Amino acid sequence: MTFQDPSTQESRSGSTNAPTPNPTREATVAALSMELPVVERSSFLRSIFGRQQGTPTLPVPEPKTSATAYDAMCDRCADPTWLKHRGPAYSILRMHSDFINPPFQQVHAIPKREFIASNYKPDESTEELYYVNGMRCCPHDVEQHLSSLVKTFGKPVTAIINDQESDLGEPKKPGFFKSLWHGICGFLSADAGYTAEPEAVARVEHAIKEHVQSGKPLHLIAHSQGSIIVGNALERLLGPDSSFSAAEKEKVLNLVRISTFGAAEHYFPAGVRVQEYAHHGDKAASVTSWLADARETVRGAVNWLADRVRGWFGFSGDAADKQPHHNAPELQRERAPVVYLEGNHDFGPFLDKIPEFFIKKARAGSIAGGARVAHALTSSVTEARLSDLMHGLIIREMIHRGDREFAKALVAAHPTGVISEYKVPFMPELRGLAHGESAR
Repeated sequence: MTFQDPSTQESRSGSTNAPTPNPTREATVAALSMELPVVERSSFLRSIFGRQQGTPTLPVPEPKTSATAYDAMCDRCADPTWLKHRGPAYSILRMHSDFINPPFQQVHAIPKREFIASNYKPDESTEELYYVNGMRCCPHDVEQHLSSLVKTFGKPVTAIINDQESDLGEPKKPGFFKSLWHGICGFLSADAGYTAEPEAVARVEHAIKEHVQSGKPLHLIAHSQGSIIVGNALERLLGPDSSFSAAEKEKVLNLVRISTFGAAEHYFPAGVRVQEYAHHGDKAASVTSWLADARETVRGAVNWLADRVRGWFGFSGDAADKQPHHNAPELQRERAPVVYLEGNHDFGPFLDKIPEFFIKKARAGSIAGGARVAHALTSSVTEARLSDLMHGLIIREMIHRGDREFAKALVAAHPTGVISEYKVPFMPELRGLAHGESAR
């Protein structure tokens, strides 16, 4: 299989599997496709869908995405009204080397048809995906990250760009120190973080508010400093000074899901669904983890002392009524659960290892965790949390591991080999493994 950039008018019309042409959508895509810059892909974009050389593998079947699902996605993404509240948003096809400069604070990436998850329903309950990049991320990196994200998760991705003004791959440039200062401010407090990164934090807040109003689930993916920005936005919306009602805060907890990779923020408001994916060799995440523990300890001590001082000096009644922040309950924070593998701080290798992260998280340390992986996979497929191809890689990995419990559970739950609209690959190998036959 070959992997290409988000679809153009020519690639759609020239394919035998292309959906029925839509003049409005095709005209929009054609306009976006003019004078595309030539971009050389990094090796991890080619390796993301395969194992290391020398390891025996099973071929992954070509995903079969329904034309109806793809048409619905393309029609919505080509509709200007869909992005009317999202600020300047441009397709990944129109990126230039200076797109991070204002006002290009938000970028929208659309995958080709073969990468759309079979069960993806753009106007129903499928999660929408937002990505917030880290500090050391140049325009070329963001373009690569978006290309990988749309292929990995099987749906469009909207990127919220940090306030960066230069290639941060060069630490000696002024932009590096500016963004480092912004990260420190955000790490210390939500208010300071908003002052430093108002555009990025406000856009995350707006995305959450938009989904609270619509009732549609939202999946926020954050790398490095992006986790600080997401954490600050959540703290502002769920804190005692928020304009959200109790019912709206409850909807945030039910609708929003966070995944962090190489996180610089490790504590989030209590009740928020957060999963941290980390590498043992990631020094940046290790240092910020230690600093976050120290920060929370200091915050706890300061809050304890403030409560005692207010009690000693009799701040109550009318005096307390004049201080609504002190009247409201203090926002509680919890440390995000972590799944570890080996690696560094770069974002690409995290996406390479999504199947391994998925399996390790689903097993939850259980030796006989194959049935748990099968259950988690079924949920992920039904909710279109990953692309068909990525789900196929997870199944292939479990077969290579010879996990009989996984095969038995998956075959028993889906004997016909179909999960909603997703056709389970490797069913003969799964049935053989379930009956004790060799899968290799």
